[in-house]
Amino acid sequence: MMECTQAQQTITAAYDGEETDAHAIELAKEHCRSCAECAVFVTTLAAMHRLPVPEMPAPALERTLAALRDEYPVESETPVAAATEIREVVRPRVPAWAPWAVAAAVLVVAAGVVTTQGVRYLLQPSRGADTAGEISIMDTNGDKQPGVGIESDLSASEPRAEDEAVTAVTGPSYVIFDQDVYRLDATVGGPPAGARVGSVTSSLDTGGPASDYPVYADQSSDAIVVLVDDGTLLRFEPVVRTLRGTPYALRSGTIATFGQWPSLPPGIPEPSAPDGSPAFIAVGTDDVGATVYVRPGTDPSVGFAIAPGTSPSDPAAGNTGWTWWEPRR
Repeated sequence: MMECTQAQQTITAAYDGEETDAHAIELAKEHCRSCAECAVFVTTLAAMHRLPVPEMPAPALERTLAALRDEYPVESETPVAAATEIREVVRPRVPAWAPWAVAAAVLVVAAGVVTTQGVRYLLQPSRGADTAGEISIMDTNGDKQPGVGIESDLSASEPRAEDEAVTAVTGPSYVIFDQDVYRLDATVGGPPAGARVGSVTSSLDTGGPASDYPVYADQSSDAIVVLVDDGTLLRFEPVVRTLRGTPYALRSGTIATFGQWPSLPPGIPEPSAPDGSPAFIAVGTDDVGATVYVRPGTDPSVGFAIAPGTSPSDPAAGNTGWTWWEPRR
């Protein structure tokens, strides 16, 4: 079974028209059917591949030609032909990687200016009828073969890569208690111990409207225990990351149901660019190596942000939007 890096390299090479072993392509397809992250990679790569190749603007080309004519006058009995030769010499050469670089920049900028739902939309492949047919893989001779694409090649009986991409952007089972975000850890038995300490408002995984559920403190940890209507007890752990050994809790706007990603709390502005500007500036990394962003004029001691797209192993668990963290009380 291929690993993620090898599968992505194989798919990229095929899209670039490089000679690629047919068996390796099949292995890469098989991997992408079972890996949500690689499914997102394939759909994003296909979208980038469809973007137009960048061209030098005509005014810029004319200025370049004029400068060359002034610097290197051409003596010719056929000035029109000479000018044509100059134009041919300085015609902008677009390297093979240029469309991908421009496409990546477009996607990154777009991801910075849309809302969390917009980022989710970018990551999800289109289900339109004209999408699957456009995504194809080159054969080992470099010829395009319609219908051999990652998406179009998946049969109806198998999990589709696009469906797994949707799964990849579904949030964990979160609730908010006392302004902090908690993640579902386990179902526990027995009646709740100790006194009630508050309530959480959520629809949990019921699919219905949000309700208030009583909360009890866990006697042996910082976790909370939520009592649901049928008497079941759900144990939730606080979502915490550390900076220089100091724990910071995840804060969020309203989280009404399981699967909803955290958002920036009220009063914390949303950045308009991928680098966090103008809302945030980068000031270093935390204890797991994630870049820490603070509001201008402040420092991490009052809270910091983490950018979208962290790995599933990160405390933010693959967040699709910016998250906000404050010292744990």
